[in-house]
Amino acid sequence: MKPEELYENEFKELLTRFESSVNTGNSTPFFDTDDLLDIIDHYFGEEKPEMAKKAIDAGLRLYPDNTDLKLCEVQYIAGEIDPVKAVDMLEKMERNEPDNPKIIFTKGNVFSFQRRNEDAIREFSRVLEIAQKQNLGGLDDIYMHLAFEYEYLEDFDTAIEYAKKAIGFDPSNEQAPADLCTFFDHADRIDEGIGYMKGLIESNPFASGLWMGLGILHRTKGEYEEALKCFDYVLAIDDEDLNGLFQKATTFLLLEKYNDALSFYKRILAVTPNETATLFNMGECYERMQEHSTAQTYFRKVLQLDPGSTQVITKLARSYFYQNKKNKAFTLLNDALKESDASELHATLGQMYIENDDFVSGLPHICHAVDIAHNQPEFIAAVCYAMVGAGLPNDALDFIESKISPDENRSKMILIRGIINLKIRNKDAALRDLLYAFVSDPNNVFWFRENHPELLEYPEINSLLEDVNFNS
Repeated sequence: MKPEELYENEFKELLTRFESSVNTGNSTPFFDTDDLLDIIDHYFGEEKPEMAKKAIDAGLRLYPDNTDLKLCEVQYIAGEIDPVKAVDMLEKMERNEPDNPKIIFTKGNVFSFQRRNEDAIREFSRVLEIAQKQNLGGLDDIYMHLAFEYEYLEDFDTAIEYAKKAIGFDPSNEQAPADLCTFFDHADRIDEGIGYMKGLIESNPFASGLWMGLGILHRTKGEYEEALKCFDYVLAIDDEDLNGLFQKATTFLLLEKYNDALSFYKRILAVTPNETATLFNMGECYERMQEHSTAQTYFRKVLQLDPGSTQVITKLARSYFYQNKKNKAFTLLNDALKESDASELHATLGQMYIENDDFVSGLPHICHAVDIAHNQPEFIAAVCYAMVGAGLPNDALDFIESKISPDENRSKMILIRGIINLKIRNKDAALRDLLYAFVSDPNNVFWFRENHPELLEYPEINSLLEDVNFNS
């Protein structure tokens, strides 16, 4: 038996013994603090906070002065009751142990939970200083926490620098490279990221996390074959690496090689049959293969595991709709809206009504989605297209004009105005808008191609794309 299997069996016995004591109401049997902390971590990881609280209470009855158990109690209170109370508790603990890095670190986590990012940065920086002075381990974890706080502040350049420090401290860290690559992507520094990861790999060729990060960057850039080679290296290091299997499968999905993708997703399910992202992507594969009934089976499995997921509800509803089970699709979305006012639900329901030529029912839902989502461009576009479809082109132009302002979405709004003008045959106005949008932000070209391939049939559009060097 492998060491990890032995530990897993021992932990299952430990968990059974604890749950038996809870279910029978017996007085708390003896557990050492490490066992209790493992049990608490397990319940937090399984999102079972009430069971975690029972383990915390049992621990504090046995070890009332144990700081680690008190910090677990703080974690529970921050997440389930009141983060302000949690901070008060931490400050009292800190007065007794002013240089305890665990207390300060937990305080940083609570501030992060409250989105008090500047305060979290201050506390994590204090932990870093103490850890460096006392020559403690775990610096890579502290660096990554700082990186995430800067990510929340959208300071991606600083996030990159801290993530680099984390990886430099421990190149074998499996998760940090993927996070670093996300920061490179958000900072629009993908090519630099690829070069950086390749440099690290030269010194650490067996660090699977580095190969994973490099593969993700290549895939983000659309270099799918290069991405697949990187994920092959991950699997060569460990052929049972579930994340490697998932990333390779997802790359095949993007390449529209659905059978190849499914073969890798099935390998994941053989190990973790309730892995929701895998189940969802398998449904996506079958949906794109127009095997609607099979796709729906997988989407329903995900809903059983995550009943409130608006992404899955809208995907399942669309599948019903395109299988011509329209009543089922409308019922699913209307029932979901009784529980949630999510913008995605309103947008999807509105679009379905409109595709069913029911503009009167559809427009209010899409307009409500725009209000909820604070002017998300995709929803604004849906409103405008619905107005055009309903024979209200001037209303569509008035609506998009009201949304054009000097912010980061200006070029996308002008792109949508150009599409409206194209739909209503105002070609000269349309071409002016499209030229501005394409030149202002190349991402508008990709959005246009993905969402409006039918408009590429206009020779003027292809000429325009050639003029701005975006034709392919």
